[in-house]
Amino acid sequence: MGASEVGSIFVGQESALKLMTGKVLKALGREIPFEDNLSMRKGKMLETLGFDEFIRIYFDNIQVLHKNKYANGIDKYNYFKKFNGEDTLVGATIDGWFVNTQGEAELLEINIVTI
Repeated sequence: MGASEVGSIFVGQESALKLMTGKVLKALGREIPFEDNLSMRKGKMLETLGFDEFIRIYFDNIQVLHKNKYANGIDKYNYFKKFNGEDTLVGATIDGWFVNTQGEAELLEINIVTI
């Protein structure tokens, strides 16, 4: 799971209320300024560790590596995918891309497995 997914694990009633308020304000053309929180920072740190581990393991197969940047904590490269064989789509983020030694570009999504 990525930074946003890790952040979502720690979301409680207060965060759900903020989310709903933010959606209503956005529909009215207004927005609440982005507020970084501890759970998002934890998720980003885990994601960075996962990215570093990917580089360590696959270094010999990478020619070019590009890590996507976040703008105000918002992921700019989002898509939807099926998760655990369910029909429901889940939002995900492309964390970067790289060119392998065969010259092929590949998308990279860092997932942290927690036990």
